[in-house]
Amino acid sequence: MPEERTLAAGDGWRAADIVCHAGPGDTPFEESHARLSVAAVLAGSFTYRSDYGRVLMSPGSILLGNRGACFCCAHDHAQGDRCVAFQFEPALVEEVACDLRGVSDTGFRSHRLPPSDVLVPLVARARWLSEEPDRHVAEDLALDFLATALRMTQEGGAAPVTLRDEARVTAALALLDRRFREPLTLADLAGAAGVTRYHFLRVFRRVVGVTPYGYLLSRRLAAAVRALRREEGTVLDVALGAGFSDLSDFTRRFRHRFGVTPAAYRRLAKKGRRPAAAGDHR
Repeated sequence: MPEERTLAAGDGWRAADIVCHAGPGDTPFEESHARLSVAAVLAGSFTYRSDYGRVLMSPGSILLGNRGACFCCAHDHAQGDRCVAFQFEPALVEEVACDLRGVSDTGFRSHRLPPSDVLVPLVARARWLSEEPDRHVAEDLALDFLATALRMTQEGGAAPVTLRDEARVTAALALLDRRFREPLTLADLAGAAGVTRYHFLRVFRRVVGVTPYGYLLSRRLAAAVRALRREEGTVLDVALGAGFSDLSDFTRRFRHRFGVTPAAYRRLAKKGRRPAAAGDHR
């Protein structure tokens, strides 16, 4: 049996890292998808058989499975594979499908998306998620994978941004600016805007240029930089005061953004110096 590790889970979705060690000498067996499934193949090649026939899955391709559908994976030609799989409950699938122009149902009309330039960024993000699990990143990515798969298998298009959408995003920005230290979720923001999670995520990103969580993270890091410069308490005090849940998460994200640890940044600021990667956070 494949080794399965939950990376993150939320309302209506789950992300898992799945590693299979089967090879040509192993007998495949039939399974069924308990939930609608979208899986990015990160490594290895294998055959995937479903009601749509048999197809070869390779790195960069996307495996699709409708809820309740039977399938069989076999490693006739190579040993093992690794995938990041996203599984969805029907209510969330319907929620996302309703926001996609041209998508008329909540199932896939094929069982594979072959490797393509369009999928490269999604697969790269899935690989990063497998290495550094993060619930917020996982939810954004899960919704993106689901929407992409529904569109590409049904040839739907994206709805344009309206003035009403811009107004909703503006209101969400005001809410984020006021409450960025609080544990806001995508559902909280979408609920305040009166739209579905996927619609809010898509429109926010198109209007602002980043995801809601990306914006929230930037606001928290900017607040942390100000506190570090002003020497407002310990580094832990700064982390908690900016809205981070723990010191290790804060340090990891701060180093990724600025190239140094928070403590090193504070020392540089004391000397009147600033890391080149820090940018302007006045």
